[in-house]
Formats: sequence, structure tokens, C-alpha cells
Amino acid sequence: MRRKQSFLFLAVLMALLLLLPVVVLAQQGKIVEQDSAETLLEQARARAAERETAVSPSSFTSFLPQAVEYPLLVGVDNTAVPVYQIDPVTNNTVQAFTNAEVWGAAFDEVNNRLFFNSGSTLYEWPIGGAVNQLGTIVDTGGVAQAIVGLAFHNGTLYGTKNIANEAVYIIDPTTLVATVYIDYVDADYDFGGLAVNPATGELYATNDDAAPFGSGLFRINLDGTATQVAPYPAGQTDIDGLTIGDDGYAYLVIDEPGFIYVYDFAAGAYTTPLTNPWSTAELFSGGAWISDVQAQVAVAHLAPFAVGAETAVTITLNSTPVLTNFLYGDSTPYMGVPAGAADLAVYPAGSATPAITATFNLTGGLDYSIVAIGDGVNQPLQLVALGDDNSAPTAGNAKLRLGHLSPFASVMADTLADIRLQDGTPVLTNVLYSAIVGYLELPAGEYDLKVTTPGGGVTLIDPLPVTFVDGQIVNVFATGDGNNQPFGAFAWPPDAEGAFLPLAEYGVVVSADVTAQSGMPGALVTYTLALTNTGNLTDSFSFTAAGNDWAVELPMAVTLAVSETIEASVVVTIPVAAPDMAVDVVTVTVTSQGNASVSDGLTLTTTAVSPMRYLYLPIIMKP
Repeated sequence: MRRKQSFLFLAVLMALLLLLPVVVLAQQGKIVEQDSAETLLEQARARAAERETAVSPSSFTSFLPQAVEYPLLVGVDNTAVPVYQIDPVTNNTVQAFTNAEVWGAAFDEVNNRLFFNSGSTLYEWPIGGAVNQLGTIVDTGGVAQAIVGLAFHNGTLYGTKNIANEAVYIIDPTTLVATVYIDYVDADYDFGGLAVNPATGELYATNDDAAPFGSGLFRINLDGTATQVAPYPAGQTDIDGLTIGDDGYAYLVIDEPGFIYVYDFAAGAYTTPLTNPWSTAELFSGGAWISDVQAQVAVAHLAPFAVGAETAVTITLNSTPVLTNFLYGDSTPYMGVPAGAADLAVYPAGSATPAITATFNLTGGLDYSIVAIGDGVNQPLQLVALGDDNSAPTAGNAKLRLGHLSPFASVMADTLADIRLQDGTPVLTNVLYSAIVGYLELPAGEYDLKVTTPGGGVTLIDPLPVTFVDGQIVNVFATGDGNNQPFGAFAWPPDAEGAFLPLAEYGVVVSADVTAQSGMPGALVTYTLALTNTGNLTDSFSFTAAGNDWAVELPMAVTLAVSETIEASVVVTIPVAAPDMAVDVVTVTVTSQGNASVSDGLTLTTTAVSPMRYLYLPIIMKP
């Protein structure tokens, strides 16, 4: 009987101890806090988690994602309680997935996935897909680390611990190695919930320690200190879950029935709370904000299947028209498109049947360029999706992505082309139609590129020199089929409309006031030619003579600016033995050195006249 009474007394005493409020002790004149019973239990769970080998639950059930209408995700450390998504406007809930313990949670907007952890075990949930166990979070020495809060921002996964060493860690999702990012005094804070404010990039946490700085919502400073933003709502001493939405609110998630507290950053105060979806009290809770992260898609019509207005098409996305009367050469900046499968169709004007269809799986947060190519005769019509890398090039460089989208031949081997500098230096050789190479970094400056046949023998496309500035990113595509649409070069910067580059136009006109002269045998007959550069770029011109029997002296090659005119002399030597009235005809041709197919010329006729034909009249002097 006494043993029963003693047992009952000890049980009551333990219960009373658990119900006691936080005891404040004085140590060397400093006020410190004794951890609460729940905090001690959380720490014990964390220590146990670092000792245990995590076992993945037998199965997860994942439901359709509701990221747009239900962005607030919450969960607790009980596999019997589903993980929920909540509409913060209506407080309506849907189940995200089941059979998971959630200590911390964070959304990776770039890869459209949720990270969550149970102790030292990290999981990922590709939104709407199957939950995957990634493995055990460890420190640099390979020792398991129990994490109680997660946050994700700008490609970095953060975590906090509630046992030594208490700090903010950066966790590599690939290696699962956690390294200390911000270290703080363990006795100063008990950070559980962790979040990044997407508006500022600053870290926030919930602090359960009442002393020395007070419990509540804190902003964590890089120097290991923290600034209280707001104390906990009345009656709250332990809040483990935290997330900050792109709506300007922080959501403080408790691990028992009750409220999710909502802090308004703009107003600097708590606003109307939400109601938790669970009915049992647990030990840990986590929250994450699943942003409506869309893919960014730009579209260009570079399919030369017709001429003029006949190239007009309507492009639909998931059966909804998004671009109408879209002509050859048209393009768009980036447009937001929901992540996931995107069904595109291209309808020629007046047709109810699509000429092109394609489905692309788009990842939220990534940039894409989708291009319509082909002419339907030499090469099939199709849509090509390119993943864009808009990261800045190395300082002093520009970043180019070059592609051959000119369907000028039906046999692939016949579509081979080179991209060269104007002096013939190869940039890319033997490029097949539809090939788009990865980004090339080139020093910023002026470049005079051209597209040639393999080996550089014949120039197919010759844009004017173009200047690429430091940090510039641009796509440059060879376009046109030479039939429906002329050959060209299309330049398309990210998040902007593209345009055809002006092509080099070579031209020359040569003329002479006098094209026929006579002279005595042995005489030098000079013709004065007027030479004009009618092209749109500075060019050099050479002279050749043909058809002549008599010696002809031609000018040296000359370089002329656009529209510049000069005079040049052609000298014909009449042979000493030339018979009377002998005639020699020479054709002088002036040829562009930039494009040998461009030239102009004229015919000069020279006649030999015997001295006998000259009449010498006497000179009469007047007195």
C-alpha cells in the first residue's frame, strides 16, 4: 500500500513539475531561463534522432498540388496527421500528402519542390509528385544532425538546431552536409521555426526562450544576434513552425489544436489568425509557403513556310490562344506560364488544324525560349524549346548562343554551314540545320560574323558588324530558306523582342565622262573613272582589265566609305607600231572585295591615229 502511495506521490510530483512555468534563476547576476518541459522533450527527441538510423515510411500518398489557391503548407511530427495546404484567405484546407513526420519545411521555388525533414532525415516532395527520402543530414565530420526548422531562398537551404551546436546551418541538398552559417550563443535563443522573407532575403525565426531577450518572432542578424520583431501572442510559449509568404505575412504554426498566428509586416501587428487543421497535440510543427512560381517562356516565329501575311499563325497554350496574327520574324519577351506540362499548338491563319503540336514539361522558376522552325518542304515544321541560362557572363564578356535555323536544303548533309569572322577565322564549323550550340563567352567588342558554306568558300549570310557589350546575353540564329523568306540573322536578347540584323549590302558604280579617245602611236591615253561605294559598309575595290591587246595600267585597290566617290585613272598605251585607225577595246571591271559577286564595269575604246592624219596650219603673225 505504501509503495502504491509513494508511486502516486511521485507521479503527481512529476505532473506538477511539467505544469510549472519557466523557472528563472540567477547565475552570477545574469538572468537565465530554465528550458520548459516541452523544450526538454524536443531536445530529447532531437538527440535521439541523431543517434537513430532513419527509416523511410512504407509509402506516402501525394495529392494534386494546390499551390495557387492553397499556398500555405503545414505539418506536424505525426504520420497519422496529414500534411495540409491552406488557403490563407478562406482557411479552407486540402491534403498535400500523408504518412510523413514534419519537423521543418521549406519550398524550393526554382525546382518546384518541397524540402521537409524528420529529425536528421531530409525528404523532398516534387509538388504533386512522389515523396523521396534524400538521406541523413550530417556535419562536415559525417555525424548526423537533427534539424528542427528549414528555410529556402535563392538556391540555398537553411536549417536550425535546438541542441548543440545551436546555429543556422546551410544544408547542401546533394551531399546533405550541414555547415554553420550563423552561430549564436546557445543560451540566448531557442530558434525553432525558420523562414526567409522573400521581399528582403532576411532570415527570421521563432524563439521559445523567454530570457534574456523574450520569446517571439525574431529577425536573425548575420553577426549572431537577433532582433525581436514581435512577442508571441498572449498565452503562447512554444511555436515551432514558421513561414513567410509573398503576401507580406508571417505564419507562426503551433503543434497543437488552435491557431496559426498571422503577423502583418506592413502593419507591424498580428492580424486575424487561421485555424489549425489538426486535432491532436504534437511535439514539432513546420510550415512552408508554396509560391505560384511560373516558368518564363518567350516565343519566336522563325518558320519560313510562306511569304508575307501568309505566315500568320495562332499559337495556343493548353487549348487557349495566347498569340494571334503572329508573323514570321515576330517574337515575344518572357511570359509567365504555369509549371508542368504545357501543350502548344500552332494554327496557320484560317485553319482549324494545327500545323505543329508539342508538349513541354516546364519547371517553375526557369526561363525558356520556344522557336517555331522549318519550312514544311525542305525541313519539317516543329517547335524547339531551349532552356535559357541568363546568368551573367564573366566580367568583360558577352554571352552568345548561336544556332542554324535556316532550312535551305532537304538533305541534312547539304545544310552544313560555318560561322566565321569576316576574315575567315572559324567560330563554328560544319553546323547542321536545327543545331543550337551552348552559350559562348566572347570578349565584349565589335564582331563581323558571317555564315558560309563549309570551308568558308561562299558567304550565305553576312550581317553588318555588331557590337556586343559587357554583360550582354543574346541569341543569334541563321534564318530564312532563300525562297519564301530571305536568308538572315535574327538577334534575340532575353526578355525582349528580337529583330533581324541588318545585312551587309555591297555595291559599286563606276562611270566615265569619256569612254572613247584616240592618240598617236606610242601615246599614253588616260581615262578618268568615277568610282562610288553604293553599299552600306566600308569596302575595298579592285580593278581588272579584259579583252584588250594593248597595255593597260590600272589603279591599285581602293577603300571607300559608304557613299564615298573618288576618281581613278586608267591609262592605255598605244603601241608605237600600231597602224592607222587601229582600235583596242578594254573592259575595266571594279569588284567588291567584301563580296566578289558584286561588281560594275565599263568599256573603253582607244583608236590609233597616224601623224599623217594631223593637219598642221601655219601661224600667221599680225604686224
